[in-house]
Amino acid sequence: MSLDDGDETLHFKRPSKQAFVRVDGGDCHSTSEVVCRIRNFKHVAKLGESLRKYIEAGDDRVVFSSTGYDDSQKKAVFAIGCYLADVIRDKHILLMTSGKDGEILKFFEASEVSSLDPNDLKPLSKARVYGFGSNLSIMDIDEMLAVGSQRDQVLDEVIAAVKSYDIVLWNTPSINIMRQNLHFFHRLLYSFKIITLIVARNTLTTTDVEDIKEFYESHGISLKGAIFSPLSPENKDKK
Repeated sequence: MSLDDGDETLHFKRPSKQAFVRVDGGDCHSTSEVVCRIRNFKHVAKLGESLRKYIEAGDDRVVFSSTGYDDSQKKAVFAIGCYLADVIRDKHILLMTSGKDGEILKFFEASEVSSLDPNDLKPLSKARVYGFGSNLSIMDIDEMLAVGSQRDQVLDEVIAAVKSYDIVLWNTPSINIMRQNLHFFHRLLYSFKIITLIVARNTLTTTDVEDIKEFYESHGISLKGAIFSPLSPENKDKK
């Protein structure tokens, strides 16, 4: 996040799992509930409240994409997801991401495989959903892509999950990966309504934005806003 305005700790009821998660790194520690410490909380809250207005207006299936800043994209989506789960506790929220690398791994370590439906109406088959707190779940799309010939069955389950949750935030892979696996992503994309861009200031070009915008608009997804991130670590020395 671009503002350094202090941390905030959010608490989620999780009686069957004990863990501690830091969005900005650190070890997991045992506790009586799942705890998430979010950096730059005021900025996250501002972004969350802005997104909440769209959600309450009915745009409750949200795609996040970025212009070459995947790490910030994941952190932003998970931070905003945790904030929304904290302030909208009567809604079940699903966070979809690609891969369990970096700090996001801690969310999966602090979670446990749960049923596909937030109301436990049917058991898991191929698609995996991980419970993180009483109203927040996460899913790794990379697991879905690894199932080979069973992709169609998994895709049906993923789409069912998207439909069954009240709010879904999808931290998407790059549009190049989406295009390479369009036979998998095509149907899933039509379940979403709006897109928010995570933009790295030093990599932003009009061509990048237009390419992403056109790709998602071709699937009926409208661009609603952008989150600006600072320089990525690997590019700081280029300034």
